[in-house]
Amino acid sequence: MENLLALDISDNCVCGVLLEFGQKVTLVRGYGFAVTQDSTIAEAVADVVRQTDFQKGECRLSISAGKCFFRNLSLPFRDMRKVAKVLPFELEDLTSFSMDELQLDSLATAGLGEETEIVSAMVEKGYLAETLAQVLSAGIDPDWITVGSVSTAAALPELSTTNRNCMLLDIGLKQATLVLIDEGRVVLIRTLGVDAETMGEFSLSSPEGNVICGKPENITDIVERILQPIRQTLLSVGRSHYLEDGAVCFVNGAVGLYPALFEQLRRKLPFEVNPCNISKRLLLKIEHLEGREWNRALLNTPLALALWKKKDAPIFNFRAGEFRKRRSFKELKKNALVIGCGAVAVCCAIAGYLGWDYSQLARQRDALNDEIVTVFRQTLPEVSRVVNPVQQLRVKVDESQKVYGASQSSGSPTKLALLAELSSRIPESLTVRITRLVSDQNDLRIMAETANFNTVDNVKRELEKSELFRSVVISSANLAPRGGGVRFELRVQFQ
Repeated sequence: MENLLALDISDNCVCGVLLEFGQKVTLVRGYGFAVTQDSTIAEAVADVVRQTDFQKGECRLSISAGKCFFRNLSLPFRDMRKVAKVLPFELEDLTSFSMDELQLDSLATAGLGEETEIVSAMVEKGYLAETLAQVLSAGIDPDWITVGSVSTAAALPELSTTNRNCMLLDIGLKQATLVLIDEGRVVLIRTLGVDAETMGEFSLSSPEGNVICGKPENITDIVERILQPIRQTLLSVGRSHYLEDGAVCFVNGAVGLYPALFEQLRRKLPFEVNPCNISKRLLLKIEHLEGREWNRALLNTPLALALWKKKDAPIFNFRAGEFRKRRSFKELKKNALVIGCGAVAVCCAIAGYLGWDYSQLARQRDALNDEIVTVFRQTLPEVSRVVNPVQQLRVKVDESQKVYGASQSSGSPTKLALLAELSSRIPESLTVRITRLVSDQNDLRIMAETANFNTVDNVKRELEKSELFRSVVISSANLAPRGGGVRFELRVQFQ
């Protein structure tokens, strides 16, 4: 089974959820939380890892929106590569920090014509480096670092099946964050600057993680501090339809889900207000742990982050550039082993192919040798011992050339050349039966039989056309004693 650990570092608390992905159901195998008021982030992360019993697998991390800066921009082109190049220069004038001090990521929210609407998130590199160092010291190397409120908001379209225009109001101990979702995408993020810890003396009990309100009489003031900036924000960014059309508002956070405060929000906000409950996702099962209750106010955010998939609404990732995840020695060793095994398999396949190819060539060679021996035995049946048939045939051919073609050096044609010349010169239409050929170095005597004397004259004329013969003379031509044919003799002199 594949495991995934999601951690959320929020105000005074570290929360974590361990998921186990099955074929049919996703199981929450472990969860935990640790208050950071009297401990470091590294100690709290280590405590949560112990509570979830996480051993190995993918890990994701979210940080509080209060640690980030958010800006919306409209750029006059659609190419995201151009957006990435231009965006830092556009944002430099909108922040009090140098862009070299900030880690930046952005999301394309929408586009009209040639323009692209961008929502950007920035976090100080110093804070990010310090937080990442503490998490690494606890033995956790996250693959993803994002903003907790944004990953939670990205999960809302599945909870709001009737309205894809919704919002998340995430109220923590030290900060309240508003995130707008339009057509399933994050389009606006605003921190509202409400410090509930100071105003209402809210705190978390350890180790239970229960929310305690020291001044419940101030809850109304906290709600009023939240209502006014929400209305102003929606009107200032041209999102008044959220007020007019009755968008759905999901409330989350340790303070946001405090019963007394939530009830006031439900009564006073001009929306349908629902508590955020990510555990209602389909095909999700929570394995409740003995002695630890499921605290949705704290665990909604890490659960949403753990369930997030790339097909969902895009979220930020600060684990890039100088903060990108570097492969560990174990991963490099594992990859080297995989590559090595693959290389060995390829080498074995090549060796097998070469062996098969060699065997095929060897069979073809043996078949050709057998054919050569067969031809040799058919050509020279008198030879009983075959050692090197090609060489033996070559010797035999040389001997035949010496016997039948030795006169070539004295100027007379070879026997084979004479036979070829006679065959080509005497037409097929003439019936001639040669009975005897006698040849020496200077001339050739041909004794033959034919049907009549005209054929004898025709044969003489055809042979005179040959370049091999100087003269052709009819030595004799007589009627045959039997059969009515003509016997004749020709004397041919060579050139």
